[in-house]
Amino acid sequence: MQTSEQRDDMRFPVGTLKANIGAVLLLVVLAIASNANALEKPSYDVLYKDGKIEYRMYESYILVETVIKSDDFDEASEEGFDRLFAYISGDNGIDEKISMTAPVQMSRTAEVFDINQDVQTSRALEGIKMSFMLPSEYSIEAAPQPTDSRVTITPIPEKLVAVIRFSGRWTERNLAKNEAKLVENIKAANLQTFGPSVFAAYHPPFMPPFLRRNEIMFEVSGFPGEVATAATTAGLR
Repeated sequence: MQTSEQRDDMRFPVGTLKANIGAVLLLVVLAIASNANALEKPSYDVLYKDGKIEYRMYESYILVETVIKSDDFDEASEEGFDRLFAYISGDNGIDEKISMTAPVQMSRTAEVFDINQDVQTSRALEGIKMSFMLPSEYSIEAAPQPTDSRVTITPIPEKLVAVIRFSGRWTERNLAKNEAKLVENIKAANLQTFGPSVFAAYHPPFMPPFLRRNEIMFEVSGFPGEVATAATTAGLR
């Protein structure tokens, strides 16, 4: 018969148990992050970099998108994701399952943005648009057509964008703070923006905030430096 001392010796040390559970959870999180990083993403070239801000030339691609008539970010993102996920899961004209891509993009509709105005006062919100990129194997002609009339297929031409990358939670405060940094950089370069800002999320909601890859981007007229003049002259817009 075991003594209480022997039983105590056989117990797994609490600290060691916590360490092992933590290690397993970390491996799971890293596996999820690695899988997310393996998803197809839009192709681009970095033309200029300033810390966390990049000016990128994106190749053309195709979006499947939907507009949610709501000013509630969480509500809109949930409803929009459900519609688009249903589409790639087979809710389309040929019942075809489509591979998930990254990032999930969101932007405000009917937004009039003047770079010379305060970021916080340039909103004219009517709804929120959410988009997935279609895998590059699809052309605009061959893309499966949505059966939900609220979901549309949109070709996106080559474009030049300014992007800021950051981690953390998807809060209005975090988004506004990073958007302001990006706008300041664009202003300093004397560039113009086209259309609303776009928020891009590369990881799912259960990913720890410090591991998330988030981005905010604007389509812009050029990029900083002497080569900006050459880019504009070449018609890069």
